[in-house]
Amino acid sequence: MQIPLKLGWALTIHKSQGMTLTRAEVDVGGAFSFGQAYVALSRVTGSAGLWMRRDLRPQDVSVSREVLQYHGYQLQTVTVSRGGGSAAATASPQQQPHPQPQPQPQPSLTPEQLARIAANREAALARRRERIAQQQAAAAPAQ
Repeated sequence: MQIPLKLGWALTIHKSQGMTLTRAEVDVGGAFSFGQAYVALSRVTGSAGLWMRRDLRPQDVSVSREVLQYHGYQLQTVTVSRGGGSAAATASPQQQPHPQPQPQPQPSLTPEQLARIAANREAALARRRERIAQQQAAAAPAQ
């Protein structure tokens, strides 16, 4: 007796982090952590390989306040549904630029290290000039 079986695999959104999938059937209805919907949807290489088990709703997507602020968004309204206990928020862009990362302080170098860096730079430039001269000589027609 033969029974036709079709192989299938299932994994959690957390397990899929870092993976690249060509095809996936996704249900983000149970997403409970910031960014889970993004992780689930971004694992697939193209929209042709993505099947949604149901339509994506605003309450399925949660974004942390810090991420919204970093990208210049401000929460404007929060709507709470009393029956289901779910919450949804809308965000709109502020007129502020993105915060610029602060430059990291450079470690101080000793005079000997600075001299070695300068000498290495000069040696590399000399080797480059020599290589260019050799290439030009090889490319020049013989007289």
